[in-house]
Amino acid sequence: MKEISSPVKRLFIIANTTHYLNVNTYVDSHETGENYIVLTIRRFEGYQDFIERVKANSNLKLLKVIFVDQKKKKPFHYIDIFKIIGEIKWLCFSHSTFDEIFFTNYNSWVQHYILRQFHPRRIILISDGTGIFTIAELRKKDVSIPFDGSKAFVEKVLGLTSIKNLHIYSQVDIDVANHDTIEVFRFKSSNSVSVDSKKIFFVGSPLVELGYLDRESHISNLKRIKDQFNDCAFFYFSHRREQDNNLEKYRFFGEIMRDDIPFEERMEKEQKSPGIVISYMSSILINLPQVFPQIQFYYLQLDKGEIVSDSEFDSRYENLEREFKKIDLPNFKSLN
Repeated sequence: MKEISSPVKRLFIIANTTHYLNVNTYVDSHETGENYIVLTIRRFEGYQDFIERVKANSNLKLLKVIFVDQKKKKPFHYIDIFKIIGEIKWLCFSHSTFDEIFFTNYNSWVQHYILRQFHPRRIILISDGTGIFTIAELRKKDVSIPFDGSKAFVEKVLGLTSIKNLHIYSQVDIDVANHDTIEVFRFKSSNSVSVDSKKIFFVGSPLVELGYLDRESHISNLKRIKDQFNDCAFFYFSHRREQDNNLEKYRFFGEIMRDDIPFEERMEKEQKSPGIVISYMSSILINLPQVFPQIQFYYLQLDKGEIVSDSEFDSRYENLEREFKKIDLPNFKSLN
């Protein structure tokens, strides 16, 4: 008599709506299994709606919501740490093991602490954007995780150690370490979107606020875009970390849009989508070209002289640019 194998038991640990999109893509394209999910989230605008959406998903069972936005100062922040540890330990009482655990924040001690409780057969990192390039390069040199805080606390109290063999679930093909593996996936395209070819979205980023890009250089780039597409309507979608005083300087470009949801979600809600989306090299340019083949996506390259020297961004920009040039999609290219 043929033995009937049990369905694979998976746990997904995610922190935002982009992660959730990737999880649904994985579940829809792989063998049927028991799929559970834990949210490790900050209380961002709309987080309650996000939780309800996950609860309503019949393909996933929500086990726990863990809030990670506590901001107590030392030594009181340890109260929050041990509270989270207690919540995770309680989670283990009802589920002793998982075959596969998927996590999304490589440097998050909370996510690592969860996956370490269950000793899964396979650990999978779900890529959510440009950070995956840095992680892949890091793991070629050293598999230890660069956690913030005391190394002794991380190793002795939390019991966290490095992941020797990591499987990466990525939207783009990247070179990984010999001890790691990769699976490249494609988002399901949305072919029913109505597009306005004369409508342009520029998606902002906090490069100016972080000190990586001079504000005047950013303004110059916006002016160049307006000159290049001078017969279009322009909308500037600001990043949540962009400051009001800087955004005021960009009003010449077009309507400034503040939003409380990720840009990926905003695109789903648009009745008339833009014909063109432009941004600096960012996660949205990795996620969205596959979803919206009707829209032309451009990444804005920075000249070496535009990047503030000696910044963290300066040291990794060359690698980021090299990886973006490898992305081969008909609706994705550099804006010259």
